[in-house]
Amino acid sequence: MANKKISGLQINGLILSAGFSSRLESFKPLLNYRGKPFVLSILEKLYPVCANLGIVTGYKKEKVEEAINKYIRDSKFNENKINLIYNSEFEKGMFNSFQAGLKEMCDCDWLLYHFVDQPHLPVNFYSDFNNQIDISFNWIQPVNENKKGHPILIHNSIFPNILNSKSISLKDISYLTEVQKKFWNCDYPQVIEDIDTKEEYQKLI
Repeated sequence: MANKKISGLQINGLILSAGFSSRLESFKPLLNYRGKPFVLSILEKLYPVCANLGIVTGYKKEKVEEAINKYIRDSKFNENKINLIYNSEFEKGMFNSFQAGLKEMCDCDWLLYHFVDQPHLPVNFYSDFNNQIDISFNWIQPVNENKKGHPILIHNSIFPNILNSKSISLKDISYLTEVQKKFWNCDYPQVIEDIDTKEEYQKLI
């Protein structure tokens, strides 16, 4: 099938930063990576390639918001482009927080859905990833070493399925017949790496 790329699309970014980080026993969003908290490292790289950015908070909401607001004050970022979204039901899990974030960020063509424990993706990844957008598909996911990775680009045609779902997992949505997937075999091993344990964090730094 020929690639059918189009320009002028609005891509919003959504960073999930609401969970307990219980497996790591340290709060992931504020862990240090190359001099910046995870959440700010990701925000900085998404800012140039996304029209608007949403950060979903939950656990330790105040600390995440404080770090982000300070960064905005000290940078040249447009604060109107960055949305802090508090999910009061974050204890219900990741999918619930994703729904809360999507509800506020759904005015776009595509959503770039990003976990907070992938601060080490290089900046070039994001422009390369966005260049994979193809109107023949509505779900675009990177693959490395035959393993499916993250982040994921999701077209607005799937948003209603996500927002109205009673599921507890985005994986359930991915199995719907309406979802037409494109898997991008990329040279970025970081797409299959996340930071869930102390050992993985030590390896990262």
